[in-house]
Amino acid sequence: MKKCIATMMLLPAMGVLAGNINFDQLDANGDGSLSPQEAAASKELASNFAKVDTDGNGRLSKGEVEAYLNS
Repeated sequence: MKKCIATMMLLPAMGVLAGNINFDQLDANGDGSLSPQEAAASKELASNFAKVDTDGNGRLSKGEVEAYLNS
């Protein structure tokens, strides 16, 4: 539990550097998708979560994030 809390505290510093979103760094548990909690480390993804989540499954895939960033 302590590791999880420490990781969540570090995510904002790791996730967005110079306006770039690093999906792999945001994906704290390494499952290949971002939960709302993981995406919260990026203000841009957090504020546009529903728009980025094009399949509506409540998680962001790498493809969804890439499509959003390239739009």
